[in-house]
Amino acid sequence: MKNITGIFRAVRLCRGVLGLAVLLSLAGGCDNGGGGKPIGEGHDFGANDPNLVVAFGDSITSGIDGSPSYAPILAGMIGKNVRKAGFPGQESSFGRSKIGGVLAGHPGFVLVFFGANDAIMGVDEADTISNLRDIVVSCKNNQTIPVLTTLTPMIGGHEVYNGGVDALNPMIRELAMEQEVPLADVNAAFSGHPEYLIDDGLHPTQAGAEAIAQTYADLFL
Repeated sequence: MKNITGIFRAVRLCRGVLGLAVLLSLAGGCDNGGGGKPIGEGHDFGANDPNLVVAFGDSITSGIDGSPSYAPILAGMIGKNVRKAGFPGQESSFGRSKIGGVLAGHPGFVLVFFGANDAIMGVDEADTISNLRDIVVSCKNNQTIPVLTTLTPMIGGHEVYNGGVDALNPMIRELAMEQEVPLADVNAAFSGHPEYLIDDGLHPTQAGAEAIAQTYADLFL
C-alpha cells in the first residue's frame, strides 16, 4: 500500500511539473510574462490603452492611515499610468460587480487583488475563486490583461484569519494556470518579512508596499 501511495504522489507531482512547463512554454501566447518576456508584448489590446494599468482591490490597494498604496510606487517603476481603484473593506464579490465599470475606462491591464476581506469574513474559498474567475474572464473578453495576485500573510491581531489566506493562495495560483494569465506572487515576496506589515498585521508598511510594487513590476520589465 505504501508503494502504491508513493506512485500516486509521484504521478501527481509529475503532472504538476508538466502542467507548469506547458504553461511556461505558452507564455508568449497568453501574455503571462514567462521566460523574461514582459506581459503585454505582442498582445492585441483593441481599443484599450496599453499604458493604463488599474490597481483593483481593497484597502491594501487604496492605502489607509499608516499604510501607503503600492500603486504610485509601481507607476514610478514601470513608467505607466497606474490608476488606483481600491475599495476598503470590500470582498471579491464587490470586485465582480464593479469590473464592468473598471473596464469601461479601457485599461490595458487590471491588477486583481481581492480576497483578504473574504478570508476575514469567512467567505467560502470556492465562492472567492468563482468571483475572481469572473473578473478575469471579463478582462480577457475585453482584451484587457488581468494579473491575479496572491494574498499577503496576516499576523498579529489578524493572524486568526491567516488560515483563510493559506487556503486561498494555492487556489489563486491554480486559477492563474487555468486561465493562463499572469500571477503576482505577493505572498511569496512577504514570506519571512513581518516588517512588511504595520502593527495591525494586515496592511503593508512602506517597505511592504514597495515589495508589492516590485512583484508587479517584475512582470512588466
